[in-house]
Amino acid sequence: MRLLSLPNRVFRKISSFLFRKKTALRLGNELNVDTLALNRINPNYGDWFVHPCVRYIEQGFAGHKWWMVVTPYPNGNSKYENPVLYFGEGETEEPPINWTMVGVVQDTHPEGGYNADGNILYIDGKLWVIWKENDTNNTRKESGNRVIMGCYYDGNSFSKPQVFAHNPDDKSMYLAAPVLYETKDGLKMLGVYSPVMGDNIPGKEKKPRSIAVFGVRENEIKNTPFDFELIAEQSYYKGFDFWHIDCFAGNGKHYCLVTPESGNEILLGESVDGKSYSFFDTPLLHANGRDRVTYMYKPSGVLIGNRFHLFYPHRLKEGKVHIFCTSVDFDKLLKSLDKCQ
Repeated sequence: MRLLSLPNRVFRKISSFLFRKKTALRLGNELNVDTLALNRINPNYGDWFVHPCVRYIEQGFAGHKWWMVVTPYPNGNSKYENPVLYFGEGETEEPPINWTMVGVVQDTHPEGGYNADGNILYIDGKLWVIWKENDTNNTRKESGNRVIMGCYYDGNSFSKPQVFAHNPDDKSMYLAAPVLYETKDGLKMLGVYSPVMGDNIPGKEKKPRSIAVFGVRENEIKNTPFDFELIAEQSYYKGFDFWHIDCFAGNGKHYCLVTPESGNEILLGESVDGKSYSFFDTPLLHANGRDRVTYMYKPSGVLIGNRFHLFYPHRLKEGKVHIFCTSVDFDKLLKSLDKCQ
């Protein structure tokens, strides 16, 4: 392949600079998420984290207030895509820089498959961790290709994994990115819903993705599995590839963060009921934004008072993807997004 001439390369760089995407936020601080302890378990885990889910527990749990689950994804190798639990080394409302590993929640299965899209919820003195499990003995027994699994951490050890939600129809539905979340109707599990399995088939028209809502009997997390209730439609700009989500609440409203499968931008949506969201067109961050933030494969949000903390992966170089955090006044952020609509 003929290399671009120098003038063309210069032109591309200038064009990329001039046509940068307007974003609401800037690149934040890199977090020190311990990889040494993780790689002592298995050196193949590498230095690549995706799917962060971060929660702040005001009263503290097991001696810590900040908790995070992430999944390693070394160079895209799903064999090591397993949820790993960390706590932050800090007891203030500001996100800690240093994060210490508690343990691997669900390790690689002997039969293969993977465990992706971790999410955490603290309730009734236990820290629950759920994930999307794909093509394992558990999924084959339950509902075919995929199932939402979960367990809890009591401060000392993890409970035995259990089924949290069945994929309602493996032949016409793909469920991903589960979120345990308190809506106005009580405790729910939300998950990204794709209408057709394999909806990325070349030449096949994509159907818009939405959010599937699951409820639990008597609003008690112990009464798993969650039962499928409805598909909640979402409002986002035409052509956006709705993929991985996280949700948080504040100011009497519900909010949702979403990234496309490419991980090249993060959108923020707001909702009254915590199920159907309207997303702002202006991204919070973008791969071609003021700060070029690449491979933001699933964000997470924490709102404390009026201080919003956005957590996301960022590719530093080949084979190295670390977790970053950007913090901002939430009211100012919403006003700036409103102005751009």
